[in-house]
Amino acid sequence: MGRLLVALHPDAGVDAAGFVGAWNADEQAVGAGTATAEPAGSWKFVPGMELVVVPLGADRTPDAIHDVLKGVLKHLRQDSAQPTEALLSATPTGDGDLFAVIPPAPAVPAVPPNRAVFTTALTFVCWLSRKCSPATWFDLDSKEWKIQLYVLGWLVGLSAILFFGPTTGWPRFVMLGIVFYRLQELMFATLDNALQLTKRARRPNPDYKWPTPLLLALVSIIQVVLIFAIAYLILIGQNRAAFAGPPSNPGDAFFLSWISLPPLGGGAAPLSTMARVLTIGEEATGLLLVVIAIGRFLAGPS
Repeated sequence: MGRLLVALHPDAGVDAAGFVGAWNADEQAVGAGTATAEPAGSWKFVPGMELVVVPLGADRTPDAIHDVLKGVLKHLRQDSAQPTEALLSATPTGDGDLFAVIPPAPAVPAVPPNRAVFTTALTFVCWLSRKCSPATWFDLDSKEWKIQLYVLGWLVGLSAILFFGPTTGWPRFVMLGIVFYRLQELMFATLDNALQLTKRARRPNPDYKWPTPLLLALVSIIQVVLIFAIAYLILIGQNRAAFAGPPSNPGDAFFLSWISLPPLGGGAAPLSTMARVLTIGEEATGLLLVVIAIGRFLAGPS
């Protein structure tokens, strides 16, 4: 057999001198032949690449040479260059040579250093929210009809709080605690189900028909409207100047919350700081739920 011609791409992560050193330092490789670097540009069929030439003995098969190349590249990966595995042509050239190419090293995408921290924190919050949920205590999400009754129960309860709940005195804080507990449960359960962060979210539910998650997402949007309508009504009970043209009854508060849900500046006209905070919170929450609902619809039965 003639020679082994190793072409090194400029972005392979190793130069000809480095490859020659690694080859000649490997006992098995140098036994096949001593490597030398050719001057750049001496071979027209590998423009822009450096070339290493190794004279080979007649008893060296292409498979054996490929194994030797793998061993040399494994040694090189211990360095900072980390070139990719060589592409060896098993068919000799017209002159009886073997031709190998070390291609560019694959680009490694930069991972933000805080991504793992953020994911871990979000996973923990979702897990904690699940642990504090009656749906987890009574395993309500194991059956389709159970979770449907649970969500509908909250829908009825929030509607009752809006139309009959107190908006003044200390009981209003109890009402706020209940509705904002439901808001966090709703949001973190939706995020967990969409991103599958916890084991409970990754647990298969064979009894669920595919429209159920979509319908639950739509009902969740209505619940968000009810939750913020209750918050607006209680806020207006404390400060009539919180909104321009404040609602005077639960129906008006529901309408105010409904037009505040899409982030389009739908006429809520918040004036106080707390009113603006609630409006921004509702717009962000509503946008997230709408996007997830659209994603579930587009996903279909899968």
